[in-house]
Amino acid sequence: MHIMEDLIKKTYKVLQPVINQLLFEKTNNPHFREDKVNLSDKFSNLIKKKHNKSFLRESTSHSVETIMNIFSSLEENERLSILKIMMSDLEFKTYIMFKYLSVNEKSIDNLEMLPNLVDEEIIRYGRTGKLNVFVVLYFENFFEDIYNYNFSEQTIITEKEYQEILDQYLQAKTLV
Repeated sequence: MHIMEDLIKKTYKVLQPVINQLLFEKTNNPHFREDKVNLSDKFSNLIKKKHNKSFLRESTSHSVETIMNIFSSLEENERLSILKIMMSDLEFKTYIMFKYLSVNEKSIDNLEMLPNLVDEEIIRYGRTGKLNVFVVLYFENFFEDIYNYNFSEQTIITEKEYQEILDQYLQAKTLV
């Protein structure tokens, strides 16, 4: 069982730079002093706006921008980890197709071909690094709850809180 857990942890470790970028505006791991480190101003401002009308738009924009920047520069082995994460989520294809249809204003003439399109685009990303809407939509949703984490302070994260976030996001989770 430990071999499988280690493989899952190794696969999901590719997401830690995204978490760090979202929280700290840096991809490297934080250096905690006295069990605390500052969250980025951008992230702190977003969590302060949770009940504001612009929150959803701004948090989505922050996530999408972060995902696109980091995922565009991943090496092939890291992209293959992204591919494994997406393909291991049994519900993701249905979710991604629904989300794609709801946000895409173009009509798809042949709906039964959409699952094949999703597979092809995700595999293409794994092979070539050409980012596409399916990968971005999946991970934007994957990370959307990070803004709702209950931090003890709005501008600071403790080492324990950081570890809880890593435990939550560096493992398989279903989107549905």
